[in-house]
Amino acid sequence: MKLDTVSTWLTQWEAEGIEGLYDKPREGWPNLFNKSDFVVLQQLVEVHPQQIPVLHAKFQEQTGKIVSRDTLRRALKKR
Repeated sequence: MKLDTVSTWLTQWEAEGIEGLYDKPREGWPNLFNKSDFVVLQQLVEVHPQQIPVLHAKFQEQTGKIVSRDTLRRALKKR
């Protein structure tokens, strides 16, 4: 632990009390998929259901986005 970290904690404690020690909301990694990507993905799922390798190849071909199969699976679960 660095001295700067402890100093920051003490400053936050003095300014805000216990609330100052809680993590603040932060931005995450930006989404790889936009709305049109989900539309393309949905159309591909209708044509090639349960064929992740085919979906993966066709999605990359149509959108030009390079994503892993795991990322594609997570996107499908999200929708």
